Formats: sequence, structure tokens, C-alpha cells
Amino acid sequence: MDDIEAGEIIEIVDHHRIGGFESEAVVNITVASVGATATLISEKYLENGAEIRPELTGILLGAIAADTMNFRSPTTTARDLRVKDMLEQISGVTPDELSQGMISASPSILTKRFIEIVYDDFKEFNINGLKVGLSQSTCRTRNEYEALKQDLAGYLEDACKSGGYDLMISMLTNPTGSGSYLISTGPRKAVAEELFRLRDGFADELVSRKKQLLPAVIAALS
Repeated sequence: MDDIEAGEIIEIVDHHRIGGFESEAVVNITVASVGATATLISEKYLENGAEIRPELTGILLGAIAADTMNFRSPTTTARDLRVKDMLEQISGVTPDELSQGMISASPSILTKRFIEIVYDDFKEFNINGLKVGLSQSTCRTRNEYEALKQDLAGYLEDACKSGGYDLMISMLTNPTGSGSYLISTGPRKAVAEELFRLRDGFADELVSRKKQLLPAVIAALS
């Protein structure tokens, strides 16, 4: 998005919040609260009577499965599920097959630098005058978590102090949608540690920062 001003916006299709932007001409905008943008793209094909080739249905189905943690995320909607059934029938593959393939092919979190783990998917919030930073990354196994948790906690603590945060939480989510490991630091760390029942750092069924983690943090700090 860094070069958006140099590009020509033709149309916008997204499932995220839309920030401020300007376009030279009137453009079509499709924004909806669904689990994946690929759901909206698939619906575009249906609305326009366009054929979706089997190989493309697999790509779209895989994209929806990835964005919704294989349809286990609370961000999953009835629209996502309807499109899933249609794409699954055309492609001949299941979301489970695609999800397992993507997990197997994905790089280990241990190959990432700490700056990437914390800041590649990072959101900052002001909650009742408190500066809060929440990050999310993918962690496939407990062995990965155990291998990095101590050093990552130290990095997170340094980042918290240098950034002047009252609370920072690193959410390391299992890509199967089973839950997330949480590493927290900052003056309000104790509050964060009481948000969920953690088993050796793991919170069952916690997979969405927007729908689950953020509301719990807001409630705890209010």
C-alpha cells in the first residue's frame, strides 16, 4: 500500500476496515464483514455468471480456509460457509486437505526474526489512555513455542519499554485453529495474564485478535 498514490484504483474488494484514500474517478467498492476477501471474490464470479475453473476454485477455497483457520475462527460467517460448499464441490478437494498442505508447506516460525514475529502483523490501540500493542503470528507446534518463548519474551520486553507501551501481547496462533500461545509484557502484564485460562502458555480456541483478544483486553483495562 506504500505506492497506492501512484497507482490507478479501479475497484476495491476487501473484508477489512477501509481507511482514508482518494481516487481520481468513481470506483466500485465491495466491503463486507466476512472471514475472507476470497469469499467476496467468489461471489463476484457468481453474480456475473462467470465460470470458475477447478484450479481457481482450489486457490479461492484455500485462501478462505487460511483466513478463517479452516473455518474455525469466530470471524467465519454463513457467507463463507456457503461459498466453501460451492467451491469444494467444483474443485473436488476439501478445506482440510488444503489446510494441511498449506501448514506443511509453510515455514517454521523459528526461521523468522523477532522483529518479523512481533511487527509483521501488529496493531496499536489506545485503551482508556493506555498504549497497547497486539501482534499475531503463526506457531505450528509446542516445540516451536518452547524453543523461542524465552528469547521472544525478552525482545518483547525491550520493544515495550522503548515504545512506551503499557501492555504488549504476542499472539502465536496454531494454524489448525486450536488456539494460541500468549506472551505478554509491560506494566499491565498481570491483567493480560488473567484474560484466558492458559495451559503452559496456551489458550484453547483463541484464534482471533479482533474478535477475541482485543475485546478481552478492552474489558480488562476498562
